[in-house]
Formats: sequence, C-alpha cells, structure tokens
Amino acid sequence: LSDLSRRAEENAGIANRFHAWTQALLVSKGGAAMARDLTEGLRTHFTVPQVTLRLWHVASEHADAWFASNVSDDARIFANSLRAPYCGPNNDFEAVRWLDDAESIRSTVMLPLGQPGQSFGLLVLGSPDPARFTTAMATDFLVHIAATSTTALAPLRA
Repeated sequence: LSDLSRRAEENAGIANRFHAWTQALLVSKGGAAMARDLTEGLRTHFTVPQVTLRLWHVASEHADAWFASNVSDDARIFANSLRAPYCGPNNDFEAVRWLDDAESIRSTVMLPLGQPGQSFGLLVLGSPDPARFTTAMATDFLVHIAATSTTALAPLRA
C-alpha cells in the first residue's frame, strides 16, 4: 500500500509539472520563440539537464533557425522508425550530439514529433545520470509531452 501511495504522489508531481509546462506554452509568443519556450520549459519544469529539438520541412522563415539545422537523412529515418519514445542509454546516437554537452550524456529520451512514420521532428532529452532515463521507465507522460510538442510546433512547418 505504501508503494502505491508513493507512486501516486510521484505521478501527481509529474502531472503538476506537465500542467505548469503546458501553461508556459500557452503564453509563448509562438513562432521560433515556441521552440525555445518548449525546450526551456522542459529543462525548468522537469529539471532535465539538457534538452534540444530538430525540425525538418519547416516554413521558409524558420529555415535558418537553430532547430532546423544539422538534420541528416539518417536522423529523419530514425525518427520515423520510432513507434514509442526511446528511453535508455546513449548509444552514440546522432540526435544526442545535437545537445550542448553531448559527451556527458549517459541516458536519453528521444521523442518523435508528428504521426508515427511521418515525423517532422525529434525532441531529445539528455542526462549525465545513467539511471535517469531507462528502458524500464513508464512512458505515459513522455507520450503526452510528444503529443503536446507536436501540436505546439506544428505552426513552424512549411
């Protein structure tokens, strides 16, 4: 019973952080600021050490933005192959190298943005703690983060 109670408290905490992050997105100025607000919000509300994203097929006014750079065909194929969030060790993924201090990342989450098989981006979370993101962790909230991010970033598409 105490284990169930502890898990319920943890889930309530995550739900509250998700709610605060969503509220921050609602007051974003939109456009390119949305990408910054989204990643900074994840960093702040979920205390994730490193967060970045890349989008492809963006509108021409965003073609030179930080979130539209350095996306190889391999990264796009990888994102399209994900049917669920990837959680686990950093196996020298190209997408992890998009993070500022990629050498320190030991565990990662990668969330495809868009519909399965038709992604338009990849959201990457990284931690130097090898136990922060594991293959055994539940992904319910991560699926919600990916869906919310997909909706928030959709206006940046071409």
